[in-house]
Amino acid sequence: MLIRYFRKISPLSPVLLFLLSAVLWAEIFLEPEPVFFVASENPSPLYLLLQPVFISYPIGSWVAAMLFVYLQALMISVIVTRQGMLDKYSFLASLMYVVLMGSLRGMLFMHPVVFSNFFLLLALKIILEKFDEEEVMKNIFNASMLIALAGLFYMQAWLFFLFLIISLFVFYAISLRSFVAACLGFVTPFFFYFFILFMTDSLDNPFLDTDFSFSWFAFSAGSISGPLKALVAYGAVLCLMALFHLVAIYLPDKPIRLRKRLWTLVYYSFLAIITFLFVTDYKAFHAALLFIPMSVVLAGFFHQIQRKAVSEVLFAILLGLILAGKAVVLV
Repeated sequence: MLIRYFRKISPLSPVLLFLLSAVLWAEIFLEPEPVFFVASENPSPLYLLLQPVFISYPIGSWVAAMLFVYLQALMISVIVTRQGMLDKYSFLASLMYVVLMGSLRGMLFMHPVVFSNFFLLLALKIILEKFDEEEVMKNIFNASMLIALAGLFYMQAWLFFLFLIISLFVFYAISLRSFVAACLGFVTPFFFYFFILFMTDSLDNPFLDTDFSFSWFAFSAGSISGPLKALVAYGAVLCLMALFHLVAIYLPDKPIRLRKRLWTLVYYSFLAIITFLFVTDYKAFHAALLFIPMSVVLAGFFHQIQRKAVSEVLFAILLGLILAGKAVVLV
């Protein structure tokens, strides 16, 4: 039912999307002792700057986080629609993003990736819309600077600088000038950050001692419930099916211009998976880095399923596992 409704654009789609988002985030109110905010250990500098506000106003920060996720979901649909990345105009990508971002209890607060995803979305918008232009130096600079800002909220986002460089190859925009523009854009936020530290005599900032080292991804499956294990397994299989469908079936007969844009999403997805190797202490919200590209890939996958009943069943299973996981946590 939801897939069929969100396959098309309707004036009520944003309203229904908001209601669904509220339902997924309302889990916290059913807890005996609701926790609206969880402080992060060793946060990145810009998130560290805002964290005291979230601690002081936890309910307000929770509401702001839900609205921020909702805004990002709408942004995804606008980007996808403008670039013709789905066969039809729809809110399916927004639906997928809202559902994925509301799937786990560990994401339902103002965590660092909420901010990082916003800046990564803005960077992705520039890459998809502007990298086909003849003069792209300013756009490369801006996209790189946005990725650096995303990393100042959540360090692992800095790895998406590699995504920017890969995109330059995809759009045939790679050159010495474009590489220099990317590097200059990336270091600009750090220049201002260190300048402010210097002017305020704060060069002893603990963030400067942060260990950003490679580590094999460690995850204890025994620490989560059966429904959550089923959700992770089913979600992984569904995402792999969608990626395979995109690369092997959907892409080959598309125009070159569209293929470039869709390949950037594929590279984005694989790089987001690689970021898991740089998480020494896994938190559920880290998975949100993967949800921007996968929301679009899944939306395209559900669009392409010929039998509507099949798409409804596949999505119902996903939603059912999410709700089951929430119910187990509350019990």
